[in-house]
Amino acid sequence: MSHLKKLALVKYLCILGSHHTVSQLVISLYKGKVKTNILQNEQTGESEREESCIQAENHEITHKTYFDISINDKPIGRITFGLYGKVAPKTVENFVSICKGTVVNGKMLNYTNSIFHRIIPNFMAQGGDITHFNGMGGLSIYGEKFKDENFTLKHTKRGMLSMANAGKNTNGSQFFILFIPTPWLDGRHVVFGEVIDGLDKLVQIEAVGTDSGTPLKRVLVTKSGVL
Repeated sequence: MSHLKKLALVKYLCILGSHHTVSQLVISLYKGKVKTNILQNEQTGESEREESCIQAENHEITHKTYFDISINDKPIGRITFGLYGKVAPKTVENFVSICKGTVVNGKMLNYTNSIFHRIIPNFMAQGGDITHFNGMGGLSIYGEKFKDENFTLKHTKRGMLSMANAGKNTNGSQFFILFIPTPWLDGRHVVFGEVIDGLDKLVQIEAVGTDSGTPLKRVLVTKSGVL
């Protein structure tokens, strides 16, 4: 496996749910023990990529939600998401419900006061652990996990919003926002929205990321809600 393929695979593993699992897989990868076809389709043609971009842009935004963000307790402003409720209604319902705050089995689920626990420059920012606040937890409105709804939308551009998981059908509350197009994640993570305002805030978030994913500064969702 080439160095570039190894690097891309490490980035992919970084958005899986379990730190322990990720660590073991990355270690195994660099010991040459892991063989994978994750990057099998990385040589996507330009026409196919353009088609994916057009496909995403043609889907109707049905819901809008927001995060107010601070970095080391300094407010930097708001990120607004447009969500594709007709494409991924169950996934969007989960995200919207947690953005506005909802009680499930006596427990309040809310993105307010959650952090971006993993930020990798030139890749993505991951957050949404509303139970452990360190990347080890998460919960959906349907229970602990729910199934992958579909893979209609693709990881075509900066600002796309997608579900983090620990493998097939393990969606909870964790999500990630792309800094770059990541076609190797297509068919593995459910895209359900994108940033429609506040892309400049992503620049500030990306700036505190590291190659290991551990942020240099605390990036906090001070308030989440629905517009």
